[in-house]
Amino acid sequence: VAERLTLYAGVRAFEGPWISGWSPSLGASKYMRAGYRVRAEGGYYSYTGNIDDTTRDNTWLLVALAKDLTTRLSASVEYRQDWGDDIAGRRWFVELRRRF
Repeated sequence: VAERLTLYAGVRAFEGPWISGWSPSLGASKYMRAGYRVRAEGGYYSYTGNIDDTTRDNTWLLVALAKDLTTRLSASVEYRQDWGDDIAGRRWFVELRRRF
């Protein structure tokens, strides 16, 4: 796979019987010649409870690294930091995937 950089932006909105809100985000991912995929994303979300009119806001940033180990096996690690009313703190995700 050739090296390639992808930039992306998005805005999501949601409305349901319990909550409604919106979430903009920005990100970049890069495929490296050694087979690694590096990704960085950041975003914000805000939602309001439709029953009690409670509003919550959150900002987040993540970095991730992934690699195909074989044609059927891949591994990834992701670090995410959240700030806000809803979730605050750090999260790590480590994943080993097998394709069938």
